[in-house]
Amino acid sequence: MKVSVTAIEFTKTTPEQLTWPTFDNTRLVAYNTCPVWGTVRYGHHKIISERNPLSSEGRAMPLETGSAMHEVFAWVRMCQLFHQTEDKTLAAALFKRVGQSLFGEDRLTVILSNIDASFSHDRVLYAKQGAGNVLETSGFYDNPNDKRRTLSNMELAAYAYIDKWSWANLIWVQGEGVTAFVGIELPFDIAVVVQYTDEGGKECELKARFTGRIDGIHYRADNPSVLIIGENKTAARLDDAWTQSFNLATQVTGYCIAGMVLAQTPIDRAYIFGLAIPLPKGYDYGGVISQRVLRKDYHFTQWAHWFTETAVNALTDMAKPLEATRHTHSCSRYFRPCPLVPLCDNPLPEQQRIFDDMPVDEWSPLDKPGANNA
Repeated sequence: MKVSVTAIEFTKTTPEQLTWPTFDNTRLVAYNTCPVWGTVRYGHHKIISERNPLSSEGRAMPLETGSAMHEVFAWVRMCQLFHQTEDKTLAAALFKRVGQSLFGEDRLTVILSNIDASFSHDRVLYAKQGAGNVLETSGFYDNPNDKRRTLSNMELAAYAYIDKWSWANLIWVQGEGVTAFVGIELPFDIAVVVQYTDEGGKECELKARFTGRIDGIHYRADNPSVLIIGENKTAARLDDAWTQSFNLATQVTGYCIAGMVLAQTPIDRAYIFGLAIPLPKGYDYGGVISQRVLRKDYHFTQWAHWFTETAVNALTDMAKPLEATRHTHSCSRYFRPCPLVPLCDNPLPEQQRIFDDMPVDEWSPLDKPGANNA
């Protein structure tokens, strides 16, 4: 169904609004990739179990690698926060609070205890050794069938990332003292109220939640009033096609909107920090990238229509997920078959039986402990 948005409002979600249907960027993109996939996996939270003989899934190495590396990126931001905070007593307290909420008290203790004390006055060496400890304690382990995404390659990439990190990318902090709101791994839960007209010209209203997690909110010392969304990405290759994909990326636009609600100030730009794993031989030319992207009014207008149309259609398909439209060009993604091919490639009655037997694995970007929800 095509819709036309006439008005949209964003606010922080209140307890009374927690029953509203919830959408994060992953669910929205998945639905547009294939309505059946988006509805079954992220609407009903159903999976085909790896123990199920119908399953074609193995380890999702790109996701596992990205998850472990995002912990490294958060660690680097923690080091940035400590470095930029002049009151070192406060800096240590903020560092500990954020670290415990991200890694847990016991794991943080292990990470810190394995850093050479002589590195404490060298921010780069300290960040590098800590990053190695973060990876070693992440739970990631090598897959003998994947020679590219290995702990060794991830460590080398992490060190290159730290070498090229700009310590002028200051962390946004709101408030005073150890309880201040810190712009590292920021979960958000935004209430969205949309007035729109449907294809028949009927006036309608959508009430939904938009959730997610922002890697970082930054600013520069020479322009502290301008906030910048920081988004980290790992990829096998960083080229022009990769960098240009963020010019219109809905995730970046949505995170700018969420950041505006959290910070109560306009945000119209983002840094995309790209890291190739493994690093190319000449990683100075494509292994570590910092890409600045801007968002203008028309980007936000496009996002509002995209969010509304996707959410309205996704809610419609929730009642009959197996009858949703199939985008068969997406049956193979990222060089592997869609996990739901065994479900879809059956008569409807058999699909229903398989669907009913599929276990539920509910996921939300709000589930992961973050720096400001401890």
